[in-house]
Amino acid sequence: MLPARNKPIYPFLFGKFPFYTQVCNFANYRVPFTKYLMKVLKFFRVHLCQVNLFGLSRVNHFEISCRALGFKLDLNVFRYFYEFITGVGWDTFAHRKGIPSPAGDEKSSLNNWKDNFFWLEDLCLPADIVWRFKD
Repeated sequence: MLPARNKPIYPFLFGKFPFYTQVCNFANYRVPFTKYLMKVLKFFRVHLCQVNLFGLSRVNHFEISCRALGFKLDLNVFRYFYEFITGVGWDTFAHRKGIPSPAGDEKSSLNNWKDNFFWLEDLCLPADIVWRFKD
């Protein structure tokens, strides 16, 4: 569902969550989401719309790389390369310090990525994908 022009993302609509269009373009995500992405989100107990564009891109790149190379998708291997970082407003998956990046060169900034969004039904995600609250 498309929001009205210039409508703010907050407060959320009941039964829906926002999905930025740049997540589709930059991070190459499509609906339905992959089982591996859902596994990562469940493990870290974070909702899809709480992870920033770069973090989602890293999950997707890892999954595509494993599939292309014929490797098993292993959450422990993902966690070897990336750590989950909670921040003010956005959470992300960042490269672990001292570990070579499996992704090579990445963009470090992207302008105006929060300009356009649309609403997805909560039913697009498994019921056990929950909103992460700061402790």
